[in-house]
Amino acid sequence: MDRARWPRSRMSSVPPSRQSRLRLLDMPVDKLDPERPGSRSSGRLPSTSRCARRVDVAGDNENEADDELLRAFLRGQRESVLAVVEGLDEEAWHRSVVPTGWTPAGLLEHLGGAEWHWFQGVVAGKQPELPADLAEDQPPYDPLSVVFTTGAPSAEVVTFYRNQCAQSEEVLAITPLSARPLGKHGRYEPPNVRWVVMHMIEETARHAGHLDIARELLDGTTRLGGR
Repeated sequence: MDRARWPRSRMSSVPPSRQSRLRLLDMPVDKLDPERPGSRSSGRLPSTSRCARRVDVAGDNENEADDELLRAFLRGQRESVLAVVEGLDEEAWHRSVVPTGWTPAGLLEHLGGAEWHWFQGVVAGKQPELPADLAEDQPPYDPLSVVFTTGAPSAEVVTFYRNQCAQSEEVLAITPLSARPLGKHGRYEPPNVRWVVMHMIEETARHAGHLDIARELLDGTTRLGGR
């Protein structure tokens, strides 16, 4: 079963009340898979030139100082996410202020699912435990139309996110960034773990910005999570 068909995947580390709410995939596969119709990759990795990165994402001779810098930037973006939502009242966690309908709680839960997918699933090659009631004929997960919401309490969502980040760090502690991931993202195989770390820096920073503007619209609080 392709990972793209797991919109309600569950993992054993997630409380039963929330297991069906996880979204593991956070990037459209057609942007990465050279064999998928309409793919914009045309068999090549997404360009990194616009971001002026100084780390070679495909090289085998990584500089340990540069790799530790990447890991530190990822940790910093996670901290920014948590700083932005700290002190938000419970009602606001579950209120959407954008037309697409996502909520801060749903977006943070999504980020926790992304941590699991990319580091536990893609890097470490683990498979999530599928629920017994998951219908085989349900439509595929579509990251372009899914709305991130959850009914779980904010404290539970924050704990879930922290736990997934801690597990990601455990994977990174024993895996060189030059190593090949043991799993795949859909049908796409990242060239090395360094690529995954860079993607998660992008993904986490992107959603930190979403949460930042949502926080301002929800209660007027600004300038949180700066680095």
